[in-house]
Amino acid sequence: MASSKARTAAPAEIQGFKIKWKRLVKDGKTCDRCAETEIELEIAVSKLKEVLKPLGIQVLLLKEEISREEFEKDPLSSNVILINDRPLESYINANVGKSSCCDVCAPHECRTLEFDGKGLRGHKFGADR
Repeated sequence: MASSKARTAAPAEIQGFKIKWKRLVKDGKTCDRCAETEIELEIAVSKLKEVLKPLGIQVLLLKEEISREEFEKDPLSSNVILINDRPLESYINANVGKSSCCDVCAPHECRTLEFDGKGLRGHKFGADR
């Protein structure tokens, strides 16, 4: 006869979020757009940590510098946000674009995102921003 006791599943491995941000750094400086993204990203990560901590979910922010040489080969490789190794734009159905920014990126245009028909300068996060 089968036991009437309910089986309890082993606790699932708690997953976290690894957010990696890649940007051009030249002579210790990044471009204006990336600097704005950094501020917005830190705000967003702080909010995520606050909301997810009670659930035991960790959020890790990694900042990765790309060299001028890497940027020259692929200007759209700068100002990239990856969430668990998947680009931010794939989560929010945004399109990748490019536009001129500042002398750090010149003469190249650097990465932008377009969401809901609007450009996201500095990848702005949150409805109140």
